[in-house]
Amino acid sequence: MDRKRDVIVSLIGREPMPTVLAAMQLRPAVLYGVYSEQTRDVYQATQEMLSQRYGIVCQPDPLPSFTVADAFSISDGRVAARRIIDQYGAERLLFNLTGGTKVTALAFYGLAVQHQIPVLYVDSSNENLLNLSQNDADIPITVKLTVEEILLAHGSQILYTQTDLLGSPRYTALVNEWACKLPQSTSLLTKTYNAGQPAGSKGQVKIDHKREKRWLRQLMDQDLLSELTFAGEHALIVVPDPDTLRYLNGTWLESYTYQICQESGLFDDVQIGVQVRSVHQVENELDVVASRSGRLWLFECKSGGDAGKGALEQFVAISPHQGGHFAQSFFVSAKNVGESLSRRADERQIVALGQEELIVLKDRLVQLAQEPLLKP
Repeated sequence: MDRKRDVIVSLIGREPMPTVLAAMQLRPAVLYGVYSEQTRDVYQATQEMLSQRYGIVCQPDPLPSFTVADAFSISDGRVAARRIIDQYGAERLLFNLTGGTKVTALAFYGLAVQHQIPVLYVDSSNENLLNLSQNDADIPITVKLTVEEILLAHGSQILYTQTDLLGSPRYTALVNEWACKLPQSTSLLTKTYNAGQPAGSKGQVKIDHKREKRWLRQLMDQDLLSELTFAGEHALIVVPDPDTLRYLNGTWLESYTYQICQESGLFDDVQIGVQVRSVHQVENELDVVASRSGRLWLFECKSGGDAGKGALEQFVAISPHQGGHFAQSFFVSAKNVGESLSRRADERQIVALGQEELIVLKDRLVQLAQEPLLKP
């Protein structure tokens, strides 16, 4: 792409990522957002992320009430396009027509052809900037965005994560064992959790199989128990802290999912236990969040009896507000996913992964990464 064309004009729709990906890939001197009253908030979040994090000059600044009076008026679109051409000169411009309405895109495309301004379309599924002009080749999208950056572009703020804790070797060392030995492993973890309450107190676990002794010793070796003694068919245990209690009660599945995402090599960034505040000041916790090619992959992890349709519907309610409509959602359960739950997940464009798929989770993620995860 001609480096003299240092002003990207981006039509703003409800999704910020086409604007962000093109700007991050091409690093223009100026990004000019063309938005309507309905998409003003989208551009504002995008502007703040790109200008504050990467120093990209975003215009118009300060934001007027709108730059296109009527997003469904081709004449208003032409007025906006001509104003930008007059301001910067056609030779500096590059049009990104991925967002906005079809009417506005047609108005800008017509003037782009007239003034020989290159036109791009962001194909995030195939990780390309498609050149709709005839002179230049398509541009592969090679930028790597963190989970935090994508959330910021959607107007959400990370309050804190538990990545340093639940992603540490102390918590991830045994998760493959638990995933491969379901449901026996969750039976022991549940018994240990019940006996270990409150943290720091002594409790008694009934030993039903010799493998449970081995698992308890492994917990002790990883400092997930602070005391362990065996007495016949029972074990006396002490769980050292509340975080470990939560691990035994189910966050081990989050640690497992996090570790598999890391090992898969698919993702630009992976975070666990992410507390976020949306643009509407609503707070939610996301179990595991990964970023890939400007998209978020959201994982809801359920290890116990709460892995039903109620938990699924709650996940459905919060996921679009975090990564937009292009986020991919996964419902990961340590129990088998029944036909009814699987059907409900499919209807909501959520990938449901149950007990049998946990041991091959990495292979499933690699497979899904090659498929169109979400309908456009």
